[in-house]
Amino acid sequence: MFNLVAIDMEPSNALIEAIRAAWENGDAFWVVDQRLRHKAKSELISAVKPRSIVSSESGVVLLDDSVPMMEGDALVVATSGTTGSPRFVVHTMESLLFSANAVHEFLNFVPGADHWLACLPLAHIGGLGVVIRSILTSSKLSVIKGPDPNAIDKANQEGANFVSLVKSVLDRINADSWSQIVIGGMAPPSELAQNIHYTYGLSESGGGIVYDGLPLTGVEIKLDELKRVTIRSKSLLRSYREGSTNNEMQAGLNPKDNDGWFITSDIGEIGTDGKLKILGRLDDVINSGGEKIWPDQVEEVIRAELSLTEVAVIGLPDDKWGEIVVVVLTKGETEVTLHDIGQAVEHSIGSWAKPRQLIQVDELPKTSIGKVSRKLLRTLLSDRY
Repeated sequence: MFNLVAIDMEPSNALIEAIRAAWENGDAFWVVDQRLRHKAKSELISAVKPRSIVSSESGVVLLDDSVPMMEGDALVVATSGTTGSPRFVVHTMESLLFSANAVHEFLNFVPGADHWLACLPLAHIGGLGVVIRSILTSSKLSVIKGPDPNAIDKANQEGANFVSLVKSVLDRINADSWSQIVIGGMAPPSELAQNIHYTYGLSESGGGIVYDGLPLTGVEIKLDELKRVTIRSKSLLRSYREGSTNNEMQAGLNPKDNDGWFITSDIGEIGTDGKLKILGRLDDVINSGGEKIWPDQVEEVIRAELSLTEVAVIGLPDDKWGEIVVVVLTKGETEVTLHDIGQAVEHSIGSWAKPRQLIQVDELPKTSIGKVSRKLLRTLLSDRY
């Protein structure tokens, strides 16, 4: 029988060894989110149903109510959960190997010579992918507990030369000293340094599958009739995992169609240069006066034209328009007016996309991987405006 091992540890060498041990036994592993309090962890463990829990405090604890894995399964990882409760994705060793090799090929990473730094949360694929690639290719790896700029620079001075980050951290490190930097979670700027690459991917795809707008070797991308990004790749998940001992039910959780295509909830467009541009998530689109407005596009204009970084665009209910476009800034940002923002958006997109309200907050709510949670932001502001 093949089992799932839950690893309840802070990022550390001990966690890496726990992953190796699980794989050596033919088992899959799942890293428990360390941000969660005890009650939330217990609820997730009850839902995911691992066979054992490995922790620094208690060692290995076996559980009675568990769901076995299928042969070849290697990883269970949560989706980011930005638009609802996370689902749990099952990856095979084959999908992880394909992803690792494709990413290393694009980045010209040389196992044995180059050195990854893992500093993003390991409960999500963006951070965990660094660890998995390093283990599978016998590459050098350093692990730190979070994306602290000083710790990142220190790791670089000690030999790490490849790193995966979020944009908010990139601006606070010595980026020029890294061989390659991978950034996820937002649209790329118009000008990129040669050692910085922006990626698109998700838990179901095994992490980044599109780098600088183009799919990795062996990855196919197309848009369906709703312009949803649709993926076919050997890096795709086997299935979702839910708490059932019925293998047929587990197999029924495969979201791919008969030809191997996986439909995402992301809306995109493909330019004449073949590059994919993500417009936003289907459930984030703002319907205002009959027009569909993509928050990501509006945010991109505001960042570029007004030199703002901490900005979010959401739709809030309105009796006249159905929804209105609302810009949310942190109070520490440079003072700009709604008029300034409106002019920039009208010039770059059109008058129909102009925000009708500007709200300032102390802090934008974010997920553990650094993305603004528009769902939470809408909930917080809907009660106040």
